[in-house]
Formats: sequence, structure tokens, C-alpha cells
Amino acid sequence: KFQPNNAVYKHGKSIAEKYCGNVDKAQRILENIVSEGKASQEMKISLGMIYLSNKDFYKGMDLYRVRNNDIDNRFKYKDKIWNPNVDIKDKNILVYSNCGLGDTLMFSRYLNFIKEIGSDCVLQTDPEFVSLFKNNFTDIKTISKLNETPQNSDIIMPIMDLPYAL
Repeated sequence: KFQPNNAVYKHGKSIAEKYCGNVDKAQRILENIVSEGKASQEMKISLGMIYLSNKDFYKGMDLYRVRNNDIDNRFKYKDKIWNPNVDIKDKNILVYSNCGLGDTLMFSRYLNFIKEIGSDCVLQTDPEFVSLFKNNFTDIKTISKLNETPQNSDIIMPIMDLPYAL
């Protein structure tokens, strides 16, 4: 049965509009779904990606960050997960890779900025990258994702949130 007011239908329509070049229309559709309180995690991520592509970084990252909800639950120290209201200066930060290898490599360029603001950093990454990061970020301790989360971290943060936090 055709249900044009169904949020899933609207989301599909927004995707079609976006790929047809009607990004503004796709954005309006998704904003409507979110304002009605009917948005799934995937719908919020879609709207966040539109905001990010339009260089509206704060709105985009606020919505795009919902992608962390499932991933962050793997940590037993959930109370330490970073949120945008927490200053990261002078903190012990565990940065973990929660994305593909290419994104991890791309967002790793922000790691040195953590040291510049006076924070200590441990990077938990894919086993394939441990030696690469140990050799290129000598001031940052690098561990494999296969290791347990260090207990001395004040803040735990996904690598893709670094630009937002900084």
C-alpha cells in the first residue's frame, strides 16, 4: 500500500532527490522527518551528510555523530564518550578508529593537534595501521583495536569526531 507520509518512504524520496541533483529538496524532506520526531538513525545521518556537504559543519556533525551510538556501546566506559559540550584540552584522550581504513588515514592528520592543545592521546586503530602510526606519530601511543580500552582515559572519542572537537 502506498503511504506518502511514511518516514521510510520520505527518506527514500529524499535519497532519490539528492541523486537527481535536488539537494535542497532532499534536505527539506529530511528536516521535516526529523522535526516530526520520526527520524531513524540512518535518516539523521543522511541529513547530517547533506549539511556537511553544504559546509554547515556544526549541524552536520551533530546529526552525523549518531552513527556512533551503536559503536560506542562496545566500550565498558560509556560515561567517558566525548560529547560536544566537553572541552578536550589537558585531557587524556583515547581516540579510536570507527571507520574504514581510508577514513582512518584521512582523519589521522588531526592527531597532532591534540598534542598541541596540551592533551595526551592514545590511538586505538586497526592492526594493519599500528606500525604506520607508531612510526609517524611518535608522541602518540598507538594500540591495536584488539587490545582493551586503556582505563586512564578521561575521554573516549571516535577519530572522525576530531575535527569537530578541535
